[in-house]
Amino acid sequence: MRSVVKNVIFTFNLVASIAAQAISVGKVDFEKKSITGVEVELASSKSNNVSVCGAHVGGLWSLTRNNVAGIQVGGLAALAEECSGIQMGGLGSACFNEMNGAQIGGWGSICEKVNGIQIGLGSVCFNEMNGVQIGGLVSACFNEMNGVQIGVFGPCCTNEVNGIQIGGICCGAGKMRGVQIAGLFSAGDKMSGLQIGAVNYIEKDFSGVQIGVFNYAGEKSDNCLQIGVVNWLSANETMKIVPFVNFRF
Repeated sequence: MRSVVKNVIFTFNLVASIAAQAISVGKVDFEKKSITGVEVELASSKSNNVSVCGAHVGGLWSLTRNNVAGIQVGGLAALAEECSGIQMGGLGSACFNEMNGAQIGGWGSICEKVNGIQIGLGSVCFNEMNGVQIGGLVSACFNEMNGVQIGVFGPCCTNEVNGIQIGGICCGAGKMRGVQIAGLFSAGDKMSGLQIGAVNYIEKDFSGVQIGVFNYAGEKSDNCLQIGVVNWLSANETMKIVPFVNFRF
């Protein structure tokens, strides 16, 4: 019995060892630490401190601690320091510095800075997003968003959004310029543009149009129109809360 188990273990290790070998087509420069062409590993793909120009594919994961220019694919995850092209991971994709192109993760896509498209059940950009960010549940940018941000539950930007924000339930932004649409709740600190939701709330300064059941605009609001069942415009000294239509020009 023990011999059978040993033979099984030996066979498994042998197959795993063979599967883990890379199929490389192109040029490997060890002095410059770069791969030009295609690198494929059935079990995993690891290139520590190696730049890849071409395709970097791993059956389980694709990992490089340097830069990828081209396509990076991992069955479970794809990770790189910087990527220009397409990065795809079955569970998640992460770029620790800058992503130029398309980043797709089944569960999540994470990057410091994105110029292009970011898609995942949860999409997160820690610094600046220029392009389209789509999250099956949540899309979040912690600094500045320029473009389109979509989340089934809700998109959120803690600092500034210039573009369109769409959320199935809610939308949130520190400073918003453009269009904000939510099924339930839209909120921001300052906004200029169009805000649509069952409840629309701008804390300080609003300029534009609010459409919803309940609309609120702060005391510094000007050049604005509210259309809804209840409209609360703090900047109006005489009629702060009125039904159907409220405005200040």
